Amino acid sequence: MTAQREMIVLVHGFFRTRRDMAFLAGYCEKRGYLTFRPTLPAFFSSLEQCTAGFAKKLQQLPRDFQRIHFVGHSMGGLIIRQYLAGHEVAGLGRCVLIGTPNSGTHLAGIAEKHFGLALKIFKPVQSMLPGRLLIGPPRNQPPPEIGVIAGNRSTVLLGRFFTTASDGRVAVDAVPLTGQKDFIVLPYNHLQIHHRQEVAALVLQFIRTGGF
Repeated sequence: MTAQREMIVLVHGFFRTRRDMAFLAGYCEKRGYLTFRPTLPAFFSSLEQCTAGFAKKLQQLPRDFQRIHFVGHSMGGLIIRQYLAGHEVAGLGRCVLIGTPNSGTHLAGIAEKHFGLALKIFKPVQSMLPGRLLIGPPRNQPPPEIGVIAGNRSTVLLGRFFTTASDGRVAVDAVPLTGQKDFIVLPYNHLQIHHRQEVAALVLQFIRTGGF
């Protein structure tokens, strides 16, 4: 099977659009992969609403590929997990989650405590509350191999809210996922990690081999 017959779906995070995944898309396309990067309502819609929108956009894809992989940054990884928990995907390949708060993020808890009204407006943040996220396993059997990437370079402004290593938005220890195939920590912050060539190379390495 050649790369030209493989599709990589790239899913952006909270308060972003498809443009945020342009770097990864360009890197993959130059190496022969098809890519799809939808814009989802990740500003004011809930995780469930974002996932429903994602499912509709995937239905519009022409089926001119043999294998499909998923790559998500931040909340995009949660959308991928939620989608795979509710849909069996034909030709499912591997998945990579980058800076995804699989166990929630401390910042969402702070927002809930001090800015409760904001969570009613910015509904995606509710899905990132620690201990609130309940996403089932993928429906595909056997389940897809999942690689997880975390960053540990914090920002001066938000890093002070964390007592452990973080990327400035998500603590490193909140990124690992039960059942993951591989996990790696890299020296980048949350906003830059998916725009780095080293990360793009590791994403494709995992998609090709199942390891970083």
